[in-house]
Amino acid sequence: MDQNELIAQITKVASKHQAAGTICYLNYDEVAAPAIRRWASSNRRGVPQNNLELRIRDLAKALTLPEKSGRRTVHKSTLELAAAIAACMPDYSVALPP
Repeated sequence: MDQNELIAQITKVASKHQAAGTICYLNYDEVAAPAIRRWASSNRRGVPQNNLELRIRDLAKALTLPEKSGRRTVHKSTLELAAAIAACMPDYSVALPP
């Protein structure tokens, strides 16, 4: 899958989730680029590439605005969006448990 196809697929997934009321500060057509960058760079933040649950939570944080305290509270619907986006990623199967 090339980059344009991946962006189109993530945009489609994000559009469906936004229509369902998912809490995300980005519009569905703005989600793909930051999601791809965040997914690819999770290891730099100490999130193991083979830990799917942590990578999805890390991705969800990128889709959430920080509160005044600087913390990011991740809503369940945002986690669901992050999981759907993660399933689009080319290395998704690498993160699945054996």
